[in-house]
Amino acid sequence: MKLPIFLALSTLCLLLSSVNCKKSKTVTRTELDKLPPITQEGKNTIGFLVNGQAWTPRGFQFQPNFYIIADPSFFGNLDIRAYRLIGQQKESISINCFDITTTGIYPINGITRIFINYRSEPANCFFLNDSTNYKSGFLKISKYDLQNGIVAGEFEVKLFDATISCDTIRITNGRFDYKL
Repeated sequence: MKLPIFLALSTLCLLLSSVNCKKSKTVTRTELDKLPPITQEGKNTIGFLVNGQAWTPRGFQFQPNFYIIADPSFFGNLDIRAYRLIGQQKESISINCFDITTTGIYPINGITRIFINYRSEPANCFFLNDSTNYKSGFLKISKYDLQNGIVAGEFEVKLFDATISCDTIRITNGRFDYKL
């Protein structure tokens, strides 16, 4: 009598253990997956890839880590600023534009009135607006709705400066969505 009960319990244990044995699927998040989605709803998000690595604002240093100022009455000024703090490292980006009062795609090069600053400290990599800094790319404003206070868009830029010992910075898949 004990043998049939033992067999029945053994079979039941085997069945129950096989139910929990599924193939585990490893979900690998790409760097692009770490960025906020592209939106136009005033979600106060910004993110981009810097040389293939996800970059989003982080930390607090006496001012918001991401903000935008849009003032069409002051030469069509659009100022996008963000920073992140990771331990002793601080990285920041600012995109300062003039003559932007509507949606569109605006080229970033040495002759447009779009200025890009990118800083990484303490690595002392400062890509500032001066004659030694080469830059190319675009700024796409997909929503410029001052009545509802929403500015959103995308950007990409390549920064190079032969006078400093930093690698070329390639900012890709940039996106922002801000409620003014």
